[in-house]
Amino acid sequence: MFVRINYSNGYCGCDESEVLEVENIEEAEAYAAEGIHDYAEPYAYVATGWDEGFESEEEEEAYYENCTFDIEEITEEEYQEEK
Repeated sequence: MFVRINYSNGYCGCDESEVLEVENIEEAEAYAAEGIHDYAEPYAYVATGWDEGFESEEEEEAYYENCTFDIEEITEEEYQEEK
């Protein structure tokens, strides 16, 4: 099965997508859950005022908790075009 994972942190211009070939949707969900922090970390500056850093641990936790992903099944042709 082929899927597209769409990551978002809620800020304009920060969305990313990734295509994968997986055995089932659970595998895609596990992959995305493991990768969400790696996706979100480079974009944290938009939540902190451009490199000022988070003002508190709570603010940092809230940023990462608000990062999301969704998974959609795609065709093999779409997969080949995007990989």
